[in-house]
Amino acid sequence: MNQSPAASPRDLKIDILKGLLVADMLWSHVMGYLGLRENRLVDGTWNIFVLITFSGFVFCMGYVIQVSYLQFDSPPVGKLLRSTGRTMIGYYIAVFSFFIIFRNEFDRDLFFSILSLLRFGSISEFLLAFALIPLAVIVLTRPIKKLMRASDRLFFSVIFLLLLTTFLPTHWVKSTYIGLFIGGPQGSIYYPLLQYFSFFLLGARYAARNITVGTGHLLAGILALAIFVAAWNAGLTFSRFPPSLGWIVFGAAGFFVWYWVADRLARWPLAANILAPVGANSLFFFVVSDILIFGISPALKGRLGILGGTLLAVLLLAIIHAMMSMVRPRGR
Repeated sequence: MNQSPAASPRDLKIDILKGLLVADMLWSHVMGYLGLRENRLVDGTWNIFVLITFSGFVFCMGYVIQVSYLQFDSPPVGKLLRSTGRTMIGYYIAVFSFFIIFRNEFDRDLFFSILSLLRFGSISEFLLAFALIPLAVIVLTRPIKKLMRASDRLFFSVIFLLLLTTFLPTHWVKSTYIGLFIGGPQGSIYYPLLQYFSFFLLGARYAARNITVGTGHLLAGILALAIFVAAWNAGLTFSRFPPSLGWIVFGAAGFFVWYWVADRLARWPLAANILAPVGANSLFFFVVSDILIFGISPALKGRLGILGGTLLAVLLLAIIHAMMSMVRPRGR
């Protein structure tokens, strides 16, 4: 007899982790749009945040989908499709806002090119990858579930093979639809599903095996970030578009620093009350923060320094938090 999906309790540390990642992303977007990355400290911090943030969210998606859907014999296809639909709606809202609010540009051709994914906006392209993941889960449910039960040797062999896809030649890719899966030429802003899918599987594995983060994770993450920063200071950079092996590996290891911190913050009620709602409603925070940044950054660019930009990011986070409480009943 098949189990039917039931409501799964939310994992507090994962919501807090997502809240931290949202804060990282919002700060990075604010600093970028205010033109503050010319400062070396800001640019270094920005690089660490973008190294970790997207990969961290993919890990969280794997964790949440494993807990909510993959533990059942028959994953709820309808819920996964609705997840994709919600993310695509958020993506289109953000992209249209970029062109209309920030670029003051809109016409029929632009409308259809955005709708058909032939033109992207700014700071929202990653949402397309989030929309594709539930679809991939629907197609790959059986092999993913088998992989969750497999030995560590087999599991990490698959991870290793996925990491090798960072060496795929993608300079020839001209189609957006192919680029979304394997990446494109150097500098093309895609978050390819194939190269980042190892993070999804890792998150699902941690949920399936109930693996906890300990001091070893923290130390490995700190070491990875130290090497990444040292390489950056020496002028050695790792390709982000398309993602290189170094970008993926250092992002994976560095992410565990955030994971360790989130696990400890889950024991602190004040931090949990602030960050968990942010993580639980991350799509809302992504879209609304994009709209606000597009609207206010032209007027503030050149007027705020590092401290002012950081305070602005905190203020935007607080404003969106307040907006969410207005439209959502307390206790939900």
